[in-house]
Amino acid sequence: MKKRKEYKTILILCVIIAAVLSTSLAVIWLSWRDTAKNKYANIYQDGHLIRTIDLTAVKQSYTFTIEGNNGAENIIEVREGEIGIISASCPDHICVKMGFIRTGTIPITCLPNHIVIEIGDTDDNQIPDGVAY
Repeated sequence: MKKRKEYKTILILCVIIAAVLSTSLAVIWLSWRDTAKNKYANIYQDGHLIRTIDLTAVKQSYTFTIEGNNGAENIIEVREGEIGIISASCPDHICVKMGFIRTGTIPITCLPNHIVIEIGDTDDNQIPDGVAY
């Protein structure tokens, strides 16, 4: 009876370890799968593409400002292979807390200022899936 409990405990631990390892490998694969391709950041405001940046061509970091309605302002920083919002006039600053993105897995959004930043492997002018107005 005691051996049966030990086997059950070992089996449960093995399943947990396998789940953690497979999840970790999936995250690593998703973050590395687009490293060889050109990466473009498409910046949308009010659903309109306002700027496209080739992130693979960036050699030196730079910032620029996007101004919106009623004095809204977002400061965007572009680095080699990544982009992020470093300052925003919105009240919650969730877009700033999202940090910098390198892949197209999750876009940066600033709902109060109507900004969406998506990363893709082409510079085509596709409309984002959803934008807050």
